[in-house]
Amino acid sequence: ACASFFETSESERRTHALTLVFFRKQPETPRASCQRLGSVPTNPTSAYVVNGNGTVTDSRTGLMWKVCSQGQVWVPPSATAASPSCSGTTSTFNWSGALAEAASSNTLGFAGFNDWRLPNIKELQSIVEQCTTTFPKINEEVFPNTQPNLFVSSSITPRGGTGSVMRLNLSNGTLDAGSRSNFQRVRLVRAGF
Repeated sequence: ACASFFETSESERRTHALTLVFFRKQPETPRASCQRLGSVPTNPTSAYVVNGNGTVTDSRTGLMWKVCSQGQVWVPPSATAASPSCSGTTSTFNWSGALAEAASSNTLGFAGFNDWRLPNIKELQSIVEQCTTTFPKINEEVFPNTQPNLFVSSSITPRGGTGSVMRLNLSNGTLDAGSRSNFQRVRLVRAGF
């Protein structure tokens, strides 16, 4: 069988090689994984530690996230509301404004910490809920009242020049590049453990 391959013409060998490449197993997409597993959440509530101070810690990554997007106010559970929530409207910032917003949270010492920052795109993507059919593509028990809009990261794009940054679109969970001058929403993070 091996000898017959080498005895074929060049065009026949190319056809065989293309056939092998075509049928090679491709990595499974998150959505295909959700369908195969019966919509098991990729970011279940059980993966987060609710710290009770407007933050949650992802037990898988060790990252501590602000529960609310910038501009919103964290409302702790009360006698009238069993679950914490985020009230108000999210603010939008261009990239330099988003960096200034992180610095402001540090000056204020939000939740007793002064090392808040913009997440990089991989960190931001880690909170996407791939197995939801609703919007936004995030666990709304953990991150209530999140808008299904673009969220900016600290990651500069490899393409698009120095004026572009990576963004996460929470309406569909996709990534894209945008100008640093565009206004997007912000969710801050800090190292956890």
